[in-house]
Amino acid sequence: MKRRYPEEVYYPYPIEYEEDQPYEEKKLMPELGIKRPYVRSEIKPKITKYKDPLWYWSRMYRDINTLVYLNRLEPGLFSRVVTVTSTPAIILREPVSRAYILLNPSRTVGLTTSGTILSSALRAAGASGNTQASSLGVGNYRTMRLFLNISATGGGVVVVNTQSEDPVSSNYATTQNDIFGSQSAVGTYYADIGELGVDTDFAISWSVSAAGTSTFSVGYVLKDGVGGSGAGLSQAIYLGGSNSVRVGNGSPIPEGQERSFFLRANTELWAVSEVSVNVQVFELGYLDSESEED
Repeated sequence: MKRRYPEEVYYPYPIEYEEDQPYEEKKLMPELGIKRPYVRSEIKPKITKYKDPLWYWSRMYRDINTLVYLNRLEPGLFSRVVTVTSTPAIILREPVSRAYILLNPSRTVGLTTSGTILSSALRAAGASGNTQASSLGVGNYRTMRLFLNISATGGGVVVVNTQSEDPVSSNYATTQNDIFGSQSAVGTYYADIGELGVDTDFAISWSVSAAGTSTFSVGYVLKDGVGGSGAGLSQAIYLGGSNSVRVGNGSPIPEGQERSFFLRANTELWAVSEVSVNVQVFELGYLDSESEED
């Protein structure tokens, strides 16, 4: 079959050929009144409407100009860590215009994740505490397992309770008491707490009896998660343009998410959070006065 050119026409009716002619020399039946041997196709061709060449040049110019603009972000990509606390503070202020990426890193990523919720340390007799200041975002997970590792003991009995944050008051409620059963001997202990207390923000409280000291740590495993981060509410940071920014009224960056923006020269960016959060700041360079005028 011969290839047709775009300017040829598709006829909506069947075409009959003479049987005694070779394929390349087949002719249409004279009663059709057609002089050229067009071939009918069942697929309607797509007619391309070509734009004015100036449109393509303008599109290329915009794309190239964008690349040049990005390449002029000097001196390059830098990273630093800024600690955001419950007191509003300036985290960014530059004398020149600059592009930034703020990343609020997640402590939990994946369908199953693990880590340390309480680091190993020697704790005195009668000591107690909790991990509310560094709570664990568990919003994307369903179940949890905890591990208590006692590496040295002076006779103290360790008691560990689980806690969950109330979204209204931001206070923590105890969800399960003494999950390891008051252990004092050196060893590693396991507790499957299931779904109870695995809500949005998770913490533990602990105590050592007055009978003696204990050196211990608590680890965790989160399972049955969905894609993304734990997105704990207490780990979110809130951005604003002045010291009036507060938790809840600023622009939020939840745990595990990032925000890209361009900060004009001599503009202040303030931030606040419920607890102390280390935020990763990526500086994408600055623009000189000439580029700003462009």
